[in-house]
Amino acid sequence: MKKIAVLVLFVFSAGLGQLSAQDSSEKVYRSSDNTLFILPTGQTVPEGTHQLNSFQLFFLSYNYGVTERLQVGASAFFPLSVEIFRYSFGINAKYQFVQSDNFDAAAIAVILPASSVGLTMASGTYTSGRVRFHGGLGLGVSFDDLSNRSPFIGMLGSDVKIGGRTSFMFEYTTFADGLFDDANGLATLGFRFDLGRGNVDIGGIRPGGISGDFIAFPFIRATIEF
Repeated sequence: MKKIAVLVLFVFSAGLGQLSAQDSSEKVYRSSDNTLFILPTGQTVPEGTHQLNSFQLFFLSYNYGVTERLQVGASAFFPLSVEIFRYSFGINAKYQFVQSDNFDAAAIAVILPASSVGLTMASGTYTSGRVRFHGGLGLGVSFDDLSNRSPFIGMLGSDVKIGGRTSFMFEYTTFADGLFDDANGLATLGFRFDLGRGNVDIGGIRPGGISGDFIAFPFIRATIEF
């Protein structure tokens, strides 16, 4: 699964190289450019911008651009119960420590207070015309036992604007110990439809190592920015 995903990403990126070379337009932020499907990019929401997300309908998140380089936010599962909300509630901060015409990099910190867990991550984005390439490396930790660290999480992805309001996106996430019993990563691909002050992402998520007739889990997220 991992080799196939990396090969798809390579062919996708190489095949779009000529396309991006023909488009030297200035980099302009579009709704949700601060994230791919799951992978945080090297960009942040603009200063003064509020961003509301609904991921898989039940997971809600909010981000706010404090400055052009700093965004803060919170997230939680839809409060079906007080306990679910409490243990899924998290706060986060993302700081863009590199900002240039073609390359951006950011550091992300996420804390779930009731669950006593956290995540630190660094991500980068290279922009070439209508194509963006992304990479990230993260590490989870339990505050109850700081020596109990999770495996490193590695993420790669790319997106390309294929129309005035449409982008094609691909993302691959790998876990050292696997996400499911027989999986070693996640491959996600789909489309982003830009609505001006918001967007809708639609795609499919396929865990590695899954066999049989299973194809993919559906992925859907809606975003509003104001």
